[in-house]
Amino acid sequence: MKREYIGVFDSGIGGLTAVKHLIEELPNENVVFLADTLNMPYGSKSKEQIIECSLNDFDILNRYDLKALLIACNTADSAARKTLQKQTSVPVLGVIEAAAREACRETKNRKIGVLATPATVRSGKYEKAVHAIDTDIEVYSIACPELAPMIESGRTADDPEMAEILKAYLKQLKDRQIDTVILGCTHYDVLQKKVKDLLPDIHVISSSACAIGDLKELLMKRDLLNKDCEPERIYLVTADPERFKKTASAILKNIEIDKA
Repeated sequence: MKREYIGVFDSGIGGLTAVKHLIEELPNENVVFLADTLNMPYGSKSKEQIIECSLNDFDILNRYDLKALLIACNTADSAARKTLQKQTSVPVLGVIEAAAREACRETKNRKIGVLATPATVRSGKYEKAVHAIDTDIEVYSIACPELAPMIESGRTADDPEMAEILKAYLKQLKDRQIDTVILGCTHYDVLQKKVKDLLPDIHVISSSACAIGDLKELLMKRDLLNKDCEPERIYLVTADPERFKKTASAILKNIEIDKA
């Protein structure tokens, strides 16, 4: 039987948080995931570099029979989604708009914070996505250049240095009196519990989880849901699969990693 896959890509392990939500919500789906570990991190790159990397990621995933493509990277979504949409007839989904919609639904005082990479913050895409819904909502975006590389290296929220850096970023948002914060990098999902512990009265939005809601809706509308109960999951990296497997195990257990 012909297999159709949902393609998912990120610069590193952050995209696995989206894959985890995908498997939980859509357990019958075939998934091919790519982490561009050779070029990680994307958040410090120029827009042109991010587009080039994203096109390369798509070329690798397009070797499979894709029925949808999820950009599980806020940085790549902010810089390259429109370019990718021009390259293929396959539906291309991102993470930013879904998270922005959820944040707009949740905020009560109309003050939203965003933790993201420098490139995502520079793009202004979260502000644009929120203001497309409600121009009166205030958005405060904080660039967090250290977090994704630290997470990629295997450090956790309990790491003292990581915890102090996170506290400093969250204090900036707390001082703005936000009531909702978007984790605007899929890597940051692994910090979600720590963020909730540090800001117990603030609603925390996972861009990974929100994107899977959009994906599920798309597949249902187009009658593309997989009925096969023996799904295939493929995990690819562009460099150092053994190292990636060690850090990936904190998100998904017992997966096989192959070099793209």
